[in-house]
Amino acid sequence: FNPTSPGLYSGTLTIFNDDPDSPVVTIPISGSSVFPNMVVSTSNFNFGEIGVTDSSEQTFILTNIGSDTLKITSFEKSTSLDTVISISPASFNIAPNGGLRDFTIRFKPAEPIEYEGTITILSNDDNHTLSVSGTGLDDEPPEIVFDPDDLEDVGTSENTEIAISAPITDNNQVNWVRLYYRQGGKATYDSTEMELEDGA
Repeated sequence: FNPTSPGLYSGTLTIFNDDPDSPVVTIPISGSSVFPNMVVSTSNFNFGEIGVTDSSEQTFILTNIGSDTLKITSFEKSTSLDTVISISPASFNIAPNGGLRDFTIRFKPAEPIEYEGTITILSNDDNHTLSVSGTGLDDEPPEIVFDPDDLEDVGTSENTEIAISAPITDNNQVNWVRLYYRQGGKATYDSTEMELEDGA
């Protein structure tokens, strides 16, 4: 008996012979196959927009509706997801006849770009593939360096204009920069909006 797919099998075996009393003998035969059968809670998932300084986790459920233990041996990621996706645990077994087990996929984008690819679940059942996508957002604050950064050392007299520049060294888009300053012993601050130039 060598079943090729899950299920119950039944039939008869008929033997023809030269016995005059029982020239035909019929034997009932039945049996069932023992196979794992994986069911995945979803076949695709989008993490949405996640900042490059952040990460997001999603839990997925595997069910074994087969009659043998399901053995998850590993997860295979496509190249596009290799450095931004991690999976835990890396391998595990699931009991037969409705056994459940969850696993977690963690998405941590490295750049503010769109990511998409596949994760293949390798097991002693047919391999299953998940489609995974997500978008990285640039959530790092811009770095602004004022020059000069200390007006006490400028050495100017009263009412002298001072040119102050503020190079922006982050690739975040900056729409405006406002400089706050306080004169002498004043308790309140005055401010002025700085002019943005190309390449700032």
